[in-house]
Amino acid sequence: MIPLEPAEYTVNYFRGREVSKWKTAIPTSKAVLYRSLYPNIDLKIYGVEGQVEYDYLIKPGGKVSDIRFEYTEVIKTTIENDGHLLIETEFGELRHAQPRCYQQLDGKKVEVAGRFRKIAKNAYGLEVPKYDPDAELTIDPSVIYSTYLGGVDPRDDAHSIAVDSQGAAYVTGWTASADFPLMKPFQKKIKGQTDAFICKIKPLGQQLVYSTFLGGSDFDYAYSIAVDKDGAAYVTGTTYSMNDFPLKNPYQSVFGGSWADAFVCKVTPSGSRLVFSTYLGGNSHDCGWGIAVDADFAAYVTGETSSPNFPLMNPIQAVHGGYRDAFVTKLSSSGNTLLYSTYLGGADNDNGYAIALDSSKAAYVTGNSWSFNFPVQKALSGTYRGHGDAVIAKINPAGNALVYSTYFGGTGEEEGKGIALDASRSVYITGWTSSKNFPIKNSLKPHAAYAPFEADAFIIKFERSGNKFVYSTLYGGSGDDWGMDIGLDSLGQVYVAGHTYAKDFPVKNAIRAKSSKNNDGFVLKIK
Repeated sequence: MIPLEPAEYTVNYFRGREVSKWKTAIPTSKAVLYRSLYPNIDLKIYGVEGQVEYDYLIKPGGKVSDIRFEYTEVIKTTIENDGHLLIETEFGELRHAQPRCYQQLDGKKVEVAGRFRKIAKNAYGLEVPKYDPDAELTIDPSVIYSTYLGGVDPRDDAHSIAVDSQGAAYVTGWTASADFPLMKPFQKKIKGQTDAFICKIKPLGQQLVYSTFLGGSDFDYAYSIAVDKDGAAYVTGTTYSMNDFPLKNPYQSVFGGSWADAFVCKVTPSGSRLVFSTYLGGNSHDCGWGIAVDADFAAYVTGETSSPNFPLMNPIQAVHGGYRDAFVTKLSSSGNTLLYSTYLGGADNDNGYAIALDSSKAAYVTGNSWSFNFPVQKALSGTYRGHGDAVIAKINPAGNALVYSTYFGGTGEEEGKGIALDASRSVYITGWTSSKNFPIKNSLKPHAAYAPFEADAFIIKFERSGNKFVYSTLYGGSGDDWGMDIGLDSLGQVYVAGHTYAKDFPVKNAIRAKSSKNNDGFVLKIK
């Protein structure tokens, strides 16, 4: 056993009266390495947020098949359909996530597929079918969690989530519960009919790092959250609190409209205070739906505005086009300066729902448009086809030009709700469509909705140019299915979350295979 990562404190034992038997200044460490537990395989034991974690470290020459472990005095052990290992004991259940396996190759962390394998009753090993045997392999079977978050009022709504590099989860939404769970809040009491909330949850889910209300004396709703490399959280949404929404170093200190303004705020990594908080809006209705943050801590916001005097800076589109336009705004790291801000819309209703950034700081936005003249550029489809088409637009890093912009959809209605990018700058979109002639390519499902107003979720991968599909697929059952958000892992596998009213929603390797009486959330993973 080898101590790793020395801690900054020591331990003393003063036992009995014989001073010679006292033990003092004993060093401590944050981790212990069992060296050569198997040939060329070490086992690292360490603590993460009060929980014991372990990693198998397979060096070149080590065999994953050598690893074996057994549970004794348990009721039952099972490898579940999702690959997790469930251990049932008389004191409750333990659940270990399907192992996370990765290697450092050419200076980059590369994830590889791995899984538990059953050897005998309550005895297990590990399998990693494909990896580079000349580089060290790490196998990390981490503990997973699930939790409620809310108070006594039924209006607790978690609308967006982000995760930092340590695995901590940041959640935002809104609540009407005066007893919403708080931890080190900078706003201790609910002030309005509903207040936004911002929470940070430790990586293993067992404790809040912080949790706070955010709002004034009227209705406040948070819709999107992002986290920067230092662990600071950025939130956008909409506020009706015209006199007392909490502001700090604002770009816009006065409520702009007679109805609602968007807001943008940044919270310190500890959650103890606001770095900045600002209104963002004109004299009508404004709402922030999506937010992203770049490596220099600038915040990018998209949403919708009905204001002809929405704050602009070096705009691509300087004139409000219709009843409601999408907007895209970039705020400085201090929050008190617009770096660019523009309308994006035509003569009818247009919305920006989600935003993502590439490494060059180009912004990618998705939403929907009811405008026959939505601004298009190098379009996959330059013609408005239906009763509301989904749209995607890429804005150059300077914020003063469209790289590409396109409709996509059929003769029904579509909305783009979630967006993600891979390293090659291919764009992935999820949302929903009611079009029977939605454009598909390599689809998991051959056709769209079964009834005129029923919807299917869609998942689309665009080529880097933005004017071709790699694939366009539908997913759903005989009821309404909505894709709401999308993410990627390092292997290019796609994860989609949404909700469904379909009793026959297609499931595979399901945690829960049967629907409830009403609507259900869903999550799916695509190769």
